[in-house]
Amino acid sequence: AALEGLLKKRAQPGWLQAPGLQSALGATWLDLGQFDKARAALLAAVQSEDREGTVPIHDLESLANVEARLGERQASADAAPTAQAGPTGEALIRLAIGRLQTLDRLVAAEGGSLHNPERSALLGSAYKRLASVQARAVLLAGQAKARQDASSAMRDSLQQSLQAYGRDEGHPGTGDATAHHQHVE
Repeated sequence: AALEGLLKKRAQPGWLQAPGLQSALGATWLDLGQFDKARAALLAAVQSEDREGTVPIHDLESLANVEARLGERQASADAAPTAQAGPTGEALIRLAIGRLQTLDRLVAAEGGSLHNPERSALLGSAYKRLASVQARAVLLAGQAKARQDASSAMRDSLQQSLQAYGRDEGHPGTGDATAHHQHVE
């Protein structure tokens, strides 16, 4: 509330459109656990024309992290999509996974593989969150076929999570993916 008050009082209207400010606001809202606001600010930052180069690639990773966390929160609370009629909880998590995978493809060398412990941890976490949503579907399934399908999807997501967390193990210079995992919880 204090931050919103300061923005209304002190920020000139044009400043609020600045990509660098939206980037900073996205990080701030994320730190405060305000995932809806963080997502809106990070989307504004990465979708804007950033002539000064103030929006880092890390904002795309943060956006994916926010979407996965928000998606899990929405799905576990049986919440409807946000007021802007955005995607459902599971769809947000899948969007986050797609963003991270696309980012990996964009920055990898031709024919090479990418080793980025932070992104691996984010991807592993997103798949873990998807498995959590799918576990709930297993528990809520009324028919055996629906329960079996949800269980299979959950196992696949858990396997993908394990692969993502482990993909940088043993690669010199990449650090420890488990150390990076702290930042995505």
